[in-house]
Amino acid sequence: LELWGFELQEALAERAQRSVRLNGLDALIKIQRLDLRRIAEIHPPESFTTVVCNPPYWPLGQGRISPRVEVARARHEVDCTLEEAVQSGQWLLRPGGRLALVQSWQRRAEVLETLAKYGLQLKRWREVRHKKAAAPSRFLVEAVKADKESAAAVGLPTAGDRERVTLRSRLKPLVIYDQQGKFLPEVAAIYNG
Repeated sequence: LELWGFELQEALAERAQRSVRLNGLDALIKIQRLDLRRIAEIHPPESFTTVVCNPPYWPLGQGRISPRVEVARARHEVDCTLEEAVQSGQWLLRPGGRLALVQSWQRRAEVLETLAKYGLQLKRWREVRHKKAAAPSRFLVEAVKADKESAAAVGLPTAGDRERVTLRSRLKPLVIYDQQGKFLPEVAAIYNG
């Protein structure tokens, strides 16, 4: 197993590398400062089995942009769009490889359209809620890169099929906090696991 972490911002890449070193994981995890828009110049196609991505949540002009440059670049599409992140993931994945990402709930339809555009078939998805009664805030999604033969044989879902496929692949919501504001057991296990 070999893990790679790509980060555009120099300070964040340095923090990630320091964390890897402090945890004695240098032989397992490599951190590379990299602009995903240039991925094809640096990494060969189909070189990863799994890609996990946390693309910026907001297009420019939407949402409140942070006055802190580092945060603004991470949360808004200053340096990388959702589509560029998905396109980069598709480039890196081997056929049968999986792309997992998190995005704001409001952009879920855009996520599904973008995945389909790049030949990534929806496998499963999950809404994230801060509390059980709260509206969803985030959208977790996993898609599979089909090989050419299976994509042609199965076909990506059409607009008419998308609702049926989406319902079939839905997991129960991930609720973060109980009524007292404490992590629920599933989330506590993720953070403390």
